[in-house]
Parts: sequence; C-alpha cells; structure tokens
Amino acid sequence: MRRTIKTIKTLSVVVVSAFLGAALAWYCFKGGVQEEAGAMSSKKVVRIGKLKKSGSVKKVTEIRLEKGKAVRIVKSEQPRPSLQEEFVDPDDSLTELQKSVLRELQDALDREDFRALRKALSKFTAKASQGGLGGNVPVALRKSAAAALGWFGKQAAPELVGLMADPDPEVAEIVSSQFELTLQDADMGDAERSEIIKMLMTALTDSEQISTYLFYLNEMRNSRRAETVAFILENGTPQAQKVMREEIGGYLDDGIGTIDDIEKWMAMNPDDECDEETYGGAKE
Repeated sequence: MRRTIKTIKTLSVVVVSAFLGAALAWYCFKGGVQEEAGAMSSKKVVRIGKLKKSGSVKKVTEIRLEKGKAVRIVKSEQPRPSLQEEFVDPDDSLTELQKSVLRELQDALDREDFRALRKALSKFTAKASQGGLGGNVPVALRKSAAAALGWFGKQAAPELVGLMADPDPEVAEIVSSQFELTLQDADMGDAERSEIIKMLMTALTDSEQISTYLFYLNEMRNSRRAETVAFILENGTPQAQKVMREEIGGYLDDGIGTIDDIEKWMAMNPDDECDEETYGGAKE
C-alpha cells in the first residue's frame, strides 16, 4: 500500500531533526542528465555529473544541458585542499591551539578520515580546559572546516548545514559551492538528495539560494519530489515556504497549495516503472 505524504512527512521531520541535531534523462538513462519535459526553467542549467576521488585529486565530470542547447561534458580535477596555503593569510595571527586544530583538520583530510575530521571540528566549541577553542574560531579556521567537509561530499551534509549561516560571506560561499557540487553528483540517489534539500530548506533564509537548491527537485521521481515539496511547505523557513509556493508550478502544477492538492497530483502522476534506475543512484 502506498504511504501518504502525511506519513512520509512525519518520518522526514524525524530524519532532518536528527541530522540538524548532529551539527545537519532521459528516462532510464543511468548516471546521465535526468530532465523531465517542461520541468526545466529557462534560466536554469542542469549540472549533474560524477565525483570520483583518486588519491589527492577529486575528479569531476559534469554533464551540462542548457535549454535549447547541446549537451556539454566538462571534466575537471580538484586537488585535495591544502588548508594552510589556501585559507590562512600571512596576516592571520592564529594561536598555537588554533594552529593545532588546523593541523588536525588537514591530517584528517589527508587520511580521508571523516571521524577524525568530526573530532577536530568538535574542538571549535569545546571548552579551553578540554583542549578546545571555546567558540573562538577565526575565519581562516571556519573556511578550512568548510573546505575539508566539502571534500567528503554528502557524508558531511549535516555539518555543512551548520556552517551555512556563517556571518562571513567567504565562508558561506565555500559552503554553498560545496553543497552545489554534492547535489550535482549523479551517483547520489533521489532519497539522499531529498534529505539534503530538506535540511537546507529548514536553515536557509536567502531567497536566491533557496531557488537554486529547489532546482534539484527536478532530479527526483514524482512521488519523492511531491513529498519533498510538501515537507518544505510545512517545515521550511518562512522564506523557503514563500519561494516554494511561488515556484511550485515549475515542479508540480500551478494552483497547488495544500497537502491534499499534492496528494491528488501524485495520484495523477505516478512514478515510472524505470524511475529507480533513473533516480536511485549508484548501487553498492
């Protein structure tokens, strides 16, 4: 029996709350551009690709499709960040303890050890008597944290959400770019993509950012997209709810405004039999 949005919505609240508490194609064309006819906004660009780590380099293959234009495959490489070189200016006067935490971040990054990275990040708020920084975290360290977390992709989404409201625009920009890169990964299934978007929508207040991330609703099967829209309308920030109501016609249909409307839309637009192949992500 198909679960209703009301049931799934309740489960999603629990999942998103747990994440936030921790910090936060064509059809059947697997791993390629996944676009639904008529769903693409004329001002948007599909950028879904693959992220693969090879030693100290993250290889990025983006498959881009602008409306009315040809597909472009763009390959690039991103070296593992050198936090000291990239984010610490000569004028930054870090204390010995802050330098020690920075070294821990870099060491965890070099060893691809996410648990060690989280342990280093815990020192941002730990008391000085416990070897922590007690909240005295300079911008250079916050930038380093955002870049280090971004290297781990979707695994680090909850922690990245916690940095999204950073008052420093450069930190916020690093976090935003890392989320975009994570959401573009074609190996990610729509279940994971949905949970990340839900996390973002319970934290974001910038309308332009909200609109950018909502675009990834296009990378979900109908039922999951509808469930995600319903969650945002009821649990998103006031700004996220407002943008979702304004743009809902691009993802479902114009005139939809209630959970009952979304339920009816789901009944009239069932999932395709090959949606799991298209939207399910890479299988172990």
